[in-house]
Amino acid sequence: MREIKFRAKALDGIWFYWKLLDPIDMEKLAIDTKTLGQYTGLKDRNKKEVYSGDILEFPLEEMKIVIRWDISHGGWQFDCYDDGIDDGVGRGNWDFTIGIAKNSEIIGNIYKNNK
Repeated sequence: MREIKFRAKALDGIWFYWKLLDPIDMEKLAIDTKTLGQYTGLKDRNKKEVYSGDILEFPLEEMKIVIRWDISHGGWQFDCYDDGIDDGVGRGNWDFTIGIAKNSEIIGNIYKNNK
């Protein structure tokens, strides 16, 4: 069973990570809610935790991908991350699997890299 974790960028610019049942006072935690992301339960080839909104380099397919939750499929999906643009539309519905994660490397996230 995977840990349920989240991350978000605080208004002071620092990234904050927590587990679902951590005793934190969310009302006092000033975060940018647009940056809120959930841990996928998977790690990249460098053993870094992959969160929704992360951008990964996927060398086997010579592409950059962005991770997102797809409610209609009930699972983690990825889209091509073309020219540094993620419009959130979902240009693909490819499953984000352990094989893809282990062969990819996190290179950023849409909150730091999006134009």
